[in-house]
Amino acid sequence: MRQVGVVAKKQQKRSPASGRWCELVAIGASAGGLPALSALIGSLDSEFPPIIVVQHLDPNHKSQSVAAIYGEHAIGVILSGSNRDGSDGIAAIRSAGGITVAQDPMTAEYRVMPQAAIDTGCIDLIVPIDKIGSVLSRLFMEGRTGKWPEM
Repeated sequence: MRQVGVVAKKQQKRSPASGRWCELVAIGASAGGLPALSALIGSLDSEFPPIIVVQHLDPNHKSQSVAAIYGEHAIGVILSGSNRDGSDGIAAIRSAGGITVAQDPMTAEYRVMPQAAIDTGCIDLIVPIDKIGSVLSRLFMEGRTGKWPEM
């Protein structure tokens, strides 16, 4: 997942339209990711920002980057998967000032993808799957206070 599978009309950073710091949550999931994704999304309330689920893409496929468009207004999440997909994208989100979260590999059906994201050194929070929804909700509601949610 070098780039997300959503093509934007503009390749420039967005300003938050809603006045909220977070405008988008990008979730990368692969093998074993459907149950993790279901658990995560089912725990979010209706006030949560838009969520996109990133799928595998050929690196030559024209697409845009969450980091390039949303930058510091994005949260990137990596869930269960059996490959290193997502490592480049999660590092780009963090470099652009976004917040990054990885599923605790011990709670992932397939640990390779979240571990590869952690190995980039760009993950802000490592969270068990049953707590990711509440951590994301708290991040979204409290903003960038510098106080990371306790798990």
